[in-house]
Amino acid sequence: MKITNTFSVQFVIRTKKSNAAIAIIYARINANKKRLEISLKRDTESSLWDTAGECIKGNKPEAKQLNKFIADVRFKLMDCYHQLQMQNKVITAEAIKRLFHGETRLENTLCGFDGIPQ
Repeated sequence: MKITNTFSVQFVIRTKKSNAAIAIIYARINANKKRLEISLKRDTESSLWDTAGECIKGNKPEAKQLNKFIADVRFKLMDCYHQLQMQNKVITAEAIKRLFHGETRLENTLCGFDGIPQ
């Protein structure tokens, strides 16, 4: 029986409590009805964020650079998803996040500890 995985990446902003005009950009990963957000450690003016396009409005060099960064992150997250798919691994938002950050760890399996870095 084939298992169908659902996966999507969205970019959202969260305004700072100290300054509502500045917002931090997050990548929201949805995998099999589980959601996880990763801070991109980049910020922008709240008024410049295009919610529908998930990007920065404008043609200034800073906006173009940040939009390219967002596109690169989207590509890398999609690549992480495809890598997990090709390796027949369980696809979760947490697994995609770990692969995106380059984290490896030893995991237990149902048969016991396999000793192979995941």
